[in-house]
Amino acid sequence: MFDDWITKPTASRIFDKPRLADSRLVKVSVEVASDLVEAGLADMDDVMVPFDEASSEQVDVLLRLANLTEFAAVFTSYVDGQWSTWAATEQPRRQSISLYNKLYTVQQRMTALGEDVPEECVFGVGMTRWHHPLGRINIPLIEAAVELALDPEDGSILVSPRPQPPRLCLRAFDTLEIGAVGRLNRDGGEQLTRIYNDPDIGFSPFEKTCFEPVLRMCSARLSASSIF
Repeated sequence: MFDDWITKPTASRIFDKPRLADSRLVKVSVEVASDLVEAGLADMDDVMVPFDEASSEQVDVLLRLANLTEFAAVFTSYVDGQWSTWAATEQPRRQSISLYNKLYTVQQRMTALGEDVPEECVFGVGMTRWHHPLGRINIPLIEAAVELALDPEDGSILVSPRPQPPRLCLRAFDTLEIGAVGRLNRDGGEQLTRIYNDPDIGFSPFEKTCFEPVLRMCSARLSASSIF
């Protein structure tokens, strides 16, 4: 009963809470229009054709949401209940599908191109965001090379690390002529390699202790006003 009232969201904002339009124009019989007015669900001024016009069997009535308090309350109950329950389940599912599709596309391209046109997949750790006067930065500080393997039985994609240490990604800062980049690249790279080679630590994007010290070093050296 809400279909013609709901303001449809765009595809990219499908999980924004749905809302009702402020008004809706409907064509009804003269009798129904009269009933709406008598019930206080429509104003006389919102009936487009006078009731006494004998040649008209139907009239246009502008229904205003402000007059439909019970209708609006039922919709609010639906949004807070059934719709919110659906969204809580569906949103992470669709995010997983979107990520899978992207990984699948990359995996297929890497397989099709082969070794003649090598293409690398990297896992980024430690996002850096900076509105610098010379440009905007929005990149991961650490990159770890990974391999993508497609399971032929169930189609799942296995993301596994390649046998090489992670590396600092400071090219953007070098372009901005940040003076500390050269030494930071050396010191940070050495620390990442030590962590990677330590059998008791290793490197994993799911374990903060193996990359947080390096990120703190980068934060302190790249800008005195940075926030970690």
